Amino acid sequence: MLTALLFFFSVFWGLYPLYNAVFTFPQEKRMQIKERSSRMYRLSSYFMARNVGDLPLQLL
Repeated sequence: MLTALLFFFSVFWGLYPLYNAVFTFPQEKRMQIKERSSRMYRLSSYFMARNVGDLPLQLL
């Protein structure tokens, strides 16, 4: 029983950030296309800023 519980906890916390990313980025796609077409910043800059900005909320 304890092994099954540990397995499900590890799978949940391993896939939880991926689940959030799947629904976050499509919502911002239109804005991202507009800002990328005007060459405001690179995609890697957006990705890093988004991850660093969300990190405190994910840790809590």
